[in-house]
Amino acid sequence: MNQMSEKLTSLEQLLLDEPKIGNLKDRAKYICKVIIYLIKAQKGFKTFAVYGKWGSGKTSICKTIHEQFQLDKQQNKSDFYYIPVWFDAWRFQQEKEIYPALLRTIGNELIRSDCSEELKIKAKKLTKSAFKILQSVLAGFKASLPFLDLEYSAKDTLDHFYSKKEETTGIFDKINDEYESPYLEAFDILQSIPSEIKYKNKNIHILIFIDDLDRCLPDIAFKLIEQLKIWFDIKGYTICMALKEDEIIKVVSKHLKNHLDIEKSDADRMASDYLLKVISIGVYIDQTDFEDKVKTDKNQNNEFYEKVMSWVNNNNNNSSSSNIEDILKDSPVKKSYRELINLKNEVYIESQLREELKKEEDRKNKNERKVKNKE
Repeated sequence: MNQMSEKLTSLEQLLLDEPKIGNLKDRAKYICKVIIYLIKAQKGFKTFAVYGKWGSGKTSICKTIHEQFQLDKQQNKSDFYYIPVWFDAWRFQQEKEIYPALLRTIGNELIRSDCSEELKIKAKKLTKSAFKILQSVLAGFKASLPFLDLEYSAKDTLDHFYSKKEETTGIFDKINDEYESPYLEAFDILQSIPSEIKYKNKNIHILIFIDDLDRCLPDIAFKLIEQLKIWFDIKGYTICMALKEDEIIKVVSKHLKNHLDIEKSDADRMASDYLLKVISIGVYIDQTDFEDKVKTDKNQNNEFYEKVMSWVNNNNNNSSSSNIEDILKDSPVKKSYRELINLKNEVYIESQLREELKKEEDRKNKNERKVKNKE
């Protein structure tokens, strides 16, 4: 028995694969800095994507940004009253539809926030709208068990429930049927929160962090993205997603191929174009992923790639006199206006990240020289 209780020292070194929050190093730290800056600058970017391979630290970066806005909220530091909401999409992928789960998550976070009673009333209405949406989805569900000679219809169950409504005091009785469409009701509530409510004389801004969407089943993931698109026209919301870029393209491509009956190559191209419409700003954890994206456009003598990377590496020290727009227009692969804007933004962000990393390296070298001089 004593042997069983002995300390196994080697096992003390085992590590859990859990997201790190705060104290990020190198590139990840500056990705957080860039995204936080762009969100607070209120330049109109609605959706951010942190791109990286599985296990590369996407969740850690998003959680660090989430926690920073939580801290800002507690310390009342920002110009807006930011309310960050964390949503792990993969946990809900077995549900018929995960949009109600997202609405419930937002509503519950608003209820928990240190905010006005008016906001909490709207939050409770939002959770009820989520319940209505789920109810309408369930109404289309049927199942049969032939071996037991049983058949189940959710719609029949709900109809029977409502026929006995007077005899119950359940949650159905309390739902206000003011709106015919629960989706429209939820949209109106979401729209009204930033436009009608202020807290501590600040406008409310809701930040939604979505993790593991690319691990969901294709139809489920695509449907949620489609439902998120209606938010792009609502002021006061920003969405930040942790994504594996090639995987989310596969998810969208598979959905399009199955539903439009098109070739895989056409579905892949449409999926890439679709993602450009959905993501305002994409940031790559690994700089080689950004370089690979530029390389896909290279011509035989590699001239385009060299020009872009020269601008990225030299732009901020004023040694590059070329205009990045002129360089990108010379891409050997013809690009749409949206593609050019997207690539231009990614080039600017990559350049800024490399500048920040170079500054940090210079600071380290300077400190090391100081230490050596003292010795």
